[in-house]
Amino acid sequence: MTTRRRVVGGLAFVAVLGLAGLVAAAVLGGDDGSDVAAASSSSTILVDEGHVWVTSPDDGSVAVLDRDSLTEVERFELGGSPSQLARVGAVTVVTDRSDRSVHVVDDAG
Repeated sequence: MTTRRRVVGGLAFVAVLGLAGLVAAAVLGGDDGSDVAAASSSSTILVDEGHVWVTSPDDGSVAVLDRDSLTEVERFELGGSPSQLARVGAVTVVTDRSDRSVHVVDDAG
């Protein structure tokens, strides 16, 4: 019984990651016709040009740190239990383990 629940939960998580990719592609649809490069994997830590993104499932947030000083520059209070991060352009996709949802954080505003 436990093994089956883990497999079903694992399949649901893979489905959520797939959905996250589709959501990010839809958000970055490219009105100018430009190609959008998709991330190939997700992680609990994400590093971009100037920042380090870290999930914080204990308080339901994602912290953004300055890459050089590692000081916090922003925090997104998402609720739940953020678990994985994936980046596509200016959008960061965050999966939530507690309710199997997906949050989209658009850095461009």
